[in-house]
Amino acid sequence: MEFEVARAVSRAVGPVAHQERQPHPATASGKPNPEAYEFYLRGLSHIRRIGEKDLDRGIELLESAVVLDSAFLPAQAGLAAAYGNKSFYYRADDPQWEEKGFAAARKALALDPASPEAHFAQAVMLWRPSHGFPNREALSELRKALAGRPNDDEAWHQHGLILFHAGHLAGGRRSIEKRLRSTLPIRPPGFAWFRFTHISKSMRKHWRHFSEYRLKRSLQTGSITRHGLFCRLAALRRLRP
Repeated sequence: MEFEVARAVSRAVGPVAHQERQPHPATASGKPNPEAYEFYLRGLSHIRRIGEKDLDRGIELLESAVVLDSAFLPAQAGLAAAYGNKSFYYRADDPQWEEKGFAAARKALALDPASPEAHFAQAVMLWRPSHGFPNREALSELRKALAGRPNDDEAWHQHGLILFHAGHLAGGRRSIEKRLRSTLPIRPPGFAWFRFTHISKSMRKHWRHFSEYRLKRSLQTGSITRHGLFCRLAALRRLRP
């Protein structure tokens, strides 16, 4: 089923011009330490994969980058988001990861309060169970991130996840589609395919229940013709999971 959805999205999206997400190596001194920059790129390659082992390796590399160049903003922001994902997905019962994530996000924002990377990291850190999933605050941070980087695939992914969590299924689906559209040609979308499929199934289920309710009300009030009843039943068959 997931592969069918993937093919359908590919056909709907069609060929797109893709610009690889380029790092923004800004530091207080203008250019990052070359060795720190190398650690940063290697760290990104690991944290974008699925699995705690890769995430841990990515954290190690990003930590090495900020040790070499503490003013290297993308590494600070990337490290904050990585700590946040470690806490959210793998070690929710260990508070050190959340504490490290907020500390790194504060450092990134202190380096540049307008940085899209820093605002994305702050959104990742805010939106978690320990803070009661503050949708409005996290979305505000993501809007700031997307204002500076409108093609940021990870920000669109997080944006869609929050909207879906808040019950805005269509909006969440559109955000995930933007994430898939920006990365489909060159790198695996990971959790995005799973979430896109899950949102699509939820929307289908929601519409089926709504259609069943409308049919029941029409039968109770007698406000449906025989032809209308046939069409409604046929539509419900197509919406079965």
